[in-house]
Amino acid sequence: MIDDDLAAAQLRQLAERAALRQLKVGYEALSWGTNVRTFDHAWRIVQKVDHPHLGLIVDSFHTLAPPDDCSAPRNLPGERIFFVQLADAPRLGMNALTLSRHFRCFPGQGDLDVPNFLGAVLETGYTGTISLEIFNDDLRGAPPRQSAHDAMRSLLFTEEQMRRAMQSKEAAASSDGKSPRARRRVDLFDPPSPPKLEGIAFVEFAIDQQTEAQLTAMLQQVGFRRVGVHRNKKVVLFAQGDIRIVLNREPDSFAQSYQLLHGPSVCALAIKTDDAMAAVGRAESYGVTRFHGRIGPNEHSIPAVRSLDGSLIYFTDATGENTSAFDTDFDMLGESISSDKDHLERVDHIAQALPEGRLDAWVLFYRTLLGLEPEAVVDLPDPYGLVHSKAMSNRERTVRFPLNISESRNTAAL
Repeated sequence: MIDDDLAAAQLRQLAERAALRQLKVGYEALSWGTNVRTFDHAWRIVQKVDHPHLGLIVDSFHTLAPPDDCSAPRNLPGERIFFVQLADAPRLGMNALTLSRHFRCFPGQGDLDVPNFLGAVLETGYTGTISLEIFNDDLRGAPPRQSAHDAMRSLLFTEEQMRRAMQSKEAAASSDGKSPRARRRVDLFDPPSPPKLEGIAFVEFAIDQQTEAQLTAMLQQVGFRRVGVHRNKKVVLFAQGDIRIVLNREPDSFAQSYQLLHGPSVCALAIKTDDAMAAVGRAESYGVTRFHGRIGPNEHSIPAVRSLDGSLIYFTDATGENTSAFDTDFDMLGESISSDKDHLERVDHIAQALPEGRLDAWVLFYRTLLGLEPEAVVDLPDPYGLVHSKAMSNRERTVRFPLNISESRNTAAL
């Protein structure tokens, strides 16, 4: 065991040597450390040294992964914090060292309250460097470009959450007649608010001629009716209750290119929102690419963005111009879209089967794009493996995406 006085003496020597070289030394507590496991303990040692070239490194993982209170950083002097590291992680009930080495993830992908931690740090007056420190088995094998996009999106999401929390505190202080605490401010990311989601407007399948007959027969067997044919394209509309299914085999189209790459599959879905253009604006502010498709004569454009797998997410207004625009591109076949014979009323959820290592990226994508929040993780036993499922949904549960990933090559996550 090394006592605090001995540690302080050794750190003082190190700080003096750093001063000769115009360097600074940051002292960090590790949550699995033998002697110093919390940043407040590390701060007591730094105070003993009392040297301008020795300060603290604070890390969200080491603060939040153990069951400690993260409010204490607010009491630190910001000028004595030399470096800030951010990482999220799931709550898996394992020791901190194993969790740190294999399961750290970007802020917004795990269960730790990283925005509250960073807000506490900024309230000290800290305006220095913020770093992501991620150790993750999936991340090590991921393409660098994908990781860079996820990293940037996570930092923006953390800033947005932190800004909203600060604004709520300031509003509460003003309503109580108290003056908000003065502090050094930094500019924080302020995108359009998450859209209000009313439900799924339609689901679009990219198909070929052979699968069109098979999928048509399957839809009709479960009660869907062929209610419309596109005026200019090889696109058919099926309906039951409020559910709309689009079958698209238009040549030289986005759907065809998607079908050639992925086979017959869902290539797009449309989400009803309170403001479609604001939803697209939010997506673009988070680095999501807007999609501009080919528009024929007298056709209507529906705002859309590309999701992580290259498929499209359209946004329609729950009430507004582009709500009915979709229908006007079809010649209706005389059947009512809704019928007393309908057994299905609406889309409850859309499950997504993900490749290994992509779950965290999709969690962050849906949190930032749509404001969805993760539900509790469910592990589904299978005779040949295990299916790991995490659903993303809004508070009203009008939109819900269970994200399924198989941990065995012998099990298909559907």
